[in-house]
Amino acid sequence: MKPDSVSHAAFPKSQYSEHVVRKALYWLSEHTQWVLTDDESCWHVRLLDGSLENLATLNRLLNDFRLREDLDRRTGGLRSRLIAAALQKLANG
Repeated sequence: MKPDSVSHAAFPKSQYSEHVVRKALYWLSEHTQWVLTDDESCWHVRLLDGSLENLATLNRLLNDFRLREDLDRRTGGLRSRLIAAALQKLANG
C-alpha cells in the first residue's frame, strides 16, 4: 500500500465489544491516526496511513484485549471473593 492510502477493516460486533475496540485504537494512536464508525453488525476502522504493519498491530491489540476481557468475565467472581476474603482478614487483624 502507498503511505498516503487509507486501509479499512471491519470487525464483527458479535466478537468485539466497543470497549475492546476503543482500547486497542487508543494504544494504536501513537502509531497512526484512525477513524472509527459502526453499523448494525460491525465496527469499521480506517487507518489513515494505510500501513499494513499498523493493521497487523491493530489485530494483535484487538485479540489481546478480547482475551483479557474474556478472562476478566470468567474470573471476575473469583477475584471479587478473593479480595473480599483478604479485606475481611485485614479487618479482623
